[in-house]
This record gives sequence, structure tokens and C-alpha cells, in this order.
Amino acid sequence: MKIAISYPPIKSEKGNFEFQSLSQEQKIALGEILGTIPSDGYFGINQSGLYNYILCVKDKDFVEYIAQDFLKLGINVNLHRRNSGLWYIEVSRKWFDKLLFCLKKEDNKWLFSEEIINSSDYEFQAAIIRSFADADGTASGSFRYGKYYSRRIAIYNQSKNLLSQLQLMLHSFCINSYIRKDRDGRLAPIKGSIINFPTVYSLRITNYKNLKLFYDKINFKIARKDNKLSEMINSYRYIGKEYTENDYWQVLASYKKFKNCREVSRVIGVPPQTVQNWILLGKVPRVLKLVSEY
Repeated sequence: MKIAISYPPIKSEKGNFEFQSLSQEQKIALGEILGTIPSDGYFGINQSGLYNYILCVKDKDFVEYIAQDFLKLGINVNLHRRNSGLWYIEVSRKWFDKLLFCLKKEDNKWLFSEEIINSSDYEFQAAIIRSFADADGTASGSFRYGKYYSRRIAIYNQSKNLLSQLQLMLHSFCINSYIRKDRDGRLAPIKGSIINFPTVYSLRITNYKNLKLFYDKINFKIARKDNKLSEMINSYRYIGKEYTENDYWQVLASYKKFKNCREVSRVIGVPPQTVQNWILLGKVPRVLKLVSEY
């Protein structure tokens, strides 16, 4: 279906969008569109034989909010669902010639321009990160014994340099992250063909402080990812908890029996990291530190 234009197009004499002339709502819309280009978006031939920008995802709420972003910039959008069940947005490539001042190519991979990385508009940068994470990010954790472990946000891409740019923007929000290689490139035979699987990197955000900052300042717009991140953050039931002297001695006594920090955590109800701190690193609860000072 075609979505009607609801905002007048914003153009400059050179044909590009004049960033400073955009309203704040339009800047956020532009940021969310830009975040899709190096991730799930691509330029290709559509079913009518036209060379278009195409965004292909499984989440209807994702394509709907990106479609609305295009409308805010006065760009006509074709949104439809194919027999595969995937949702598609298609936009004429000519519009992206007006947006490419925000991007550059390196080794045939998209990067953001220096003006984007160094922007002091935090809402605009948050919009870029948000849609990138919606497209190529996950919120996940291990769930055992009724509790979450290893909570994290991971954002995947073939370009380590692109993830480094996202990492720099995240740092503007005081969010710490790290980048790791998830998969080496390889050739693999599949159904009689040789498939080239590229190297894949991930940018990872962990621990309560960083996850909570991401949730408060950026977040996902895809409902299932937003709900997952909220559930993970709310699972930190012990943040700020003051442990008693009895908690400490119970942990020490249980460790003599089980010889396993995670089993002690499950039985006593103290987080495994805290148990490890007490048992393996010799740390003590704050209440015992205060007693020792007198």
C-alpha cells in the first residue's frame, strides 16, 4: 500500500536536506532512517524492476515507525507484506541521494560521516542507535533456576569500524560497551553451492548501569525487544541491597557444603556475582566493614 505524504519535502539548493532547517521531530525521524541504512536496509531491484531503497524485516511495528519517519520528511513510501511473511518498505533511490551526505563508504561498507558522529544533538544520535539496534540488535540473557544471568544487548554488523562509531555515540550517553568478533569469515557448501559467510562483529552492552541508561535514554521501539529489555532490568532485584551479617555467614557455610558459587546463589538467594566476591575474592558486606572500623 502507498502511504500518503503528510509533511512538505525539505530541500536545499543542492538537493540535499538542510539539517539545520529541520524541526527536532524531523531530525529524530532522519536519525531513525539513517540507522537502518547500514543495517537491515539495502539498495536493490524491486519487483517492478526499479532500483530502490528496501527495508525488509519481520516486525510490523518497526516498518510502521520507519514509514512514519519518511512521511515526516515528505517522502512517499510503499509498505507491503510478501508471501514470506516479511514486511517491506520501498522508497525511490533518488531520495537517498539527498541523504547520503550523512554517510560514506569504506571497503564497500557504510559508515556515518564525521558530522553525524560529532553531532551535539543527543536526541538525533539516540535515534540512529535506536533504529540500528531495532534492525540488528538483540536483548537477551540466560534464564536458569527462575533467574536471569548474563543480561546483555548485542548489536551485530560486518563492519567493526561502524560498530566503533556506534560505541563512540553510546559513550556520549555514559554507556560503556565492548566489541568482539563473533564469527570468522568462511566458505561453506550449502545445497550444492559455495556460500561466503562474512566475518561478523558484535557490540555488547552489559551490567545494570549500562542497560538502564540504554533503556532510559535510547531504548528499542520494537515492542518485543522493549519488553525483553524491561524484563531483564527488572530482574535485577538486588541492586542497592544491603546484606546482613547473617547473609554472609550463610553463604560461607553453604559453600563448604556445595563447593559451587552458583548452587549457593540458588539456595541462599544471593546473586552469584556477590557470592563469588565473598568466596573467591575475599570481599565482605558493608555491614561487616563498618563493624571492623570500630
